[in-house]
Amino acid sequence: MSWIARLRGMLRRERLDHDLDEELRSHLEMRAADNLAAGMSPEEARYEAQKRFGNTTLHKEDTRAVDILGWLDECSRDFRHALRMLQRSPGFTAVAVLTLALGIGANTAIFSVINSVLLHPLPYHDPDNLVMVWENNSQHPSPHNTVSPPNFLDWQSRNTVFSSMAFIFDGRDNLTGNGDPQEVVVQAVSINFFSLLGVDPLIGPGFTPENGQPGHANVVILSYGLWKERFAGDPAIVGKSILLNGRPQTVVGVAPQNFQWFIKDGSLTGAKPQMWSSFVFPQSFHDHKQIGRFMTVVARLHPGARHSQAQIQMNAIASRLEQEYPDFDGHWGVNVVPLRQQISGDLRPALLVLFGAVAFVLLIACANVSSLLLARAAGESRASC
Repeated sequence: MSWIARLRGMLRRERLDHDLDEELRSHLEMRAADNLAAGMSPEEARYEAQKRFGNTTLHKEDTRAVDILGWLDECSRDFRHALRMLQRSPGFTAVAVLTLALGIGANTAIFSVINSVLLHPLPYHDPDNLVMVWENNSQHPSPHNTVSPPNFLDWQSRNTVFSSMAFIFDGRDNLTGNGDPQEVVVQAVSINFFSLLGVDPLIGPGFTPENGQPGHANVVILSYGLWKERFAGDPAIVGKSILLNGRPQTVVGVAPQNFQWFIKDGSLTGAKPQMWSSFVFPQSFHDHKQIGRFMTVVARLHPGARHSQAQIQMNAIASRLEQEYPDFDGHWGVNVVPLRQQISGDLRPALLVLFGAVAFVLLIACANVSSLLLARAAGESRASC
């Protein structure tokens, strides 16, 4: 087969050379004919035509250079030659391949992490306008403290920089019926949680304004995984009732497969939520003296608003709350963190430094292989002398 391929390549190149010669000859004759018509002698006409076209050999080489089939043929021959050279030196080949594999493998692994943490778009609508809002205490080191319900209500009513705010807090409930009892991670959320993130349920209507009224909050949205594992992906599950801790809850939707929300206390938790239930604050949650701090808060900035503007306004609101409720909000402030920064956290500079380091390792690997190739070529040159 190799001889047949070579013969075909030779024939194709001969046809290309013949076609090029015919094309150039035709242009020369046409130019010479124009010169004769202009009154030149036959010798002058041909000389001027040849001078105008220049070196025909260079024209042919340039034409071959842009011929894609010729280029592919050259690459194929170079590849076969390199493969034969590597087969003749298995030790050299092993060292070169291992060196490049280590450099490329390290870069691929680190870039995969950087892509998922820093570059990959978050699965929410317009994620650049999403922020986390935390409480922070000047007498404690953590800037990401959970939020009290009464403070959340005050933030919600007094701010003008957020288009909407939603709360989340985790719990564990026992799911019964449709199989063995199962403990599930349930996130209690405000009814605007999914709409704030710009996420629509895969099936079902999701939470409605009615679910934000007392007595109508006994509805849940299932995670995609729980829907598949526990309910076999049954689309008719929407509208049915399930039991959580013995209390009936109506399923109003199933979250998309790629949706998760497990940010808590400034870090990612190990337990992913399997269900989201709507929650309406009881009256006790409005009293600064009766309730603690246990919620996380996500907010969406108004179009055109900046994170820095939100921080300034929330600082002013926190100062007023500290004056109004000194016993509860004394020394407490607010920390507004962009969602992307919240997820990557302190990993961003470390990942970038590590990526630069492994890129340098790849550069060293390439330099080492180049040195090996040069040393091998020098050795072959001395052996041939």
